[in-house]
Amino acid sequence: MKKMNERSRALFKRENLFSGATTALFLAFAIVINLIVYVITTAFGLYLSTPNQVDLSLSGYTESLFAEAEAEAKETGEKVKIIFCQSPEEMDASDKGSLVHETAKNFVELHPDFIEIQYLNIITKVLSSADGSKTEYVDLGDYQTETVIDGKTVKSPIYKTSVIFKSSYGKRVLTDTYSSEGYSGFYTVNSSGYAIAYNGEEIIASMIMWSLTPTHKTAYFTVYHSEVSDVAFSNMLVCAGYNVKTIDLKKEEIPADAGLVVISSPKEDFERAQAGSNIDTEIERLRTYVENGGNLYVALDPYVERLTVLEEFLAEYGIETSYATIPERGEIRNIIRDANASIETDFYTMEINYADNELARKIHETVKKYSDTRVLIKDCSALKLSKNATSLLKTSPSAALYAGGGETDGAGSYDVAAIATHTGPTGKTGTVFVVPSVYLTASDGMVSGGYSNRLFLYSLFENMHGLENLPYGCKTVYYSDSILEGLTMQTARIYTAIVLSVPVILSIIGGVIIIRRKNR
Repeated sequence: MKKMNERSRALFKRENLFSGATTALFLAFAIVINLIVYVITTAFGLYLSTPNQVDLSLSGYTESLFAEAEAEAKETGEKVKIIFCQSPEEMDASDKGSLVHETAKNFVELHPDFIEIQYLNIITKVLSSADGSKTEYVDLGDYQTETVIDGKTVKSPIYKTSVIFKSSYGKRVLTDTYSSEGYSGFYTVNSSGYAIAYNGEEIIASMIMWSLTPTHKTAYFTVYHSEVSDVAFSNMLVCAGYNVKTIDLKKEEIPADAGLVVISSPKEDFERAQAGSNIDTEIERLRTYVENGGNLYVALDPYVERLTVLEEFLAEYGIETSYATIPERGEIRNIIRDANASIETDFYTMEINYADNELARKIHETVKKYSDTRVLIKDCSALKLSKNATSLLKTSPSAALYAGGGETDGAGSYDVAAIATHTGPTGKTGTVFVVPSVYLTASDGMVSGGYSNRLFLYSLFENMHGLENLPYGCKTVYYSDSILEGLTMQTARIYTAIVLSVPVILSIIGGVIIIRRKNR
């Protein structure tokens, strides 16, 4: 005890003051670093990706999704069958198939009276129960689904990696369409063909609901204008309950089963008839569709030259894109930059806010039940709204418009997604949704844990198009290595300022100690 007291007194003696100051500095440094980590993780939304830990447990949101259907199934004895075309051993030996198999078994474990797994040998045409206790010979044609291609009805093929969802109400076959690895329909794949996320829970949940729904509307993608459609968006539309097909408006009228027509990043303009002509061209067919209560989804590429016919058509409903007049170059579409809300140093990839109106709040309230994150948009122009057009998404007040290499407007809070409603002569109300960016439905934005692009679109379709049983909140397993996702340039500057303040604070503390030491 005597030695301890002597050491304590020595700490404050002049000759040992330097070692005491050093200890204090290290303690201060540790405290400040812990404070920084706490502030960033709690206040600024630090998202960490751990791709090596694959958690296939279900989120729990599917319980509410299945509640009504499961209650009816208990009364009728109805079961949804998930049929794999490989044996359990083959499934478990497959990198991608093993995850799908495990997720399906998790569904059966939670809903044993409602969902069952079967295995179909497409060579011998023998269907077996999960425990192998029951087998039967089947006709493969009974498990195929029909689709229309170029006006002809064809049956979808069944391969060893196909997964069939079937009930007495309907069936759906998930077959690989863009990957030779198998089970690609359960994954989000980037433009290079690599899986960046596993969406097994969402896909299986939505396909179960699909098989229990007797009829489905179709989402038609227009073609022959050099459109670019994202596979992630097509898959999301299927999860929302749509059939997905293409349509050539130069040759075809929009069918009665159309629940949505999608114009995705066209590079060439649409056709319209001459004044006084009775010819039904592309624009006239689109106009008739909206007049009769149809829903139109338009994504424009801001770097494409003006599409006069299409843009004049959208202006009829009060939605225009923003242009700047540049000397010797004419009109150029404005591009939005945001030095605060951007997550990249080029300022073109931005977190977007919901607009302040009743419809936008209604859509946002649905999204907030599952996530309070914002929407991510990249390379976007601004919208000018009039008539019955309503803003849904807006930039932050710090945003500015750029064209021709310079700033053209710095007002901020620009509209970047809007919807117009129009009641035609028949009394039916159609909708026109426009976003002047192709990024809203890009793969990385759609599956990101830091942003709610997918939830925004689900909520849009529910609140504006009356869709039901949407797979909100299902778990996604991410394979990306991105960290600090969701850290905007503004919060990054705050983070940098805090980090840079550490040596300044330590220098001040050290200077005070040295001055006091000299004055003793």
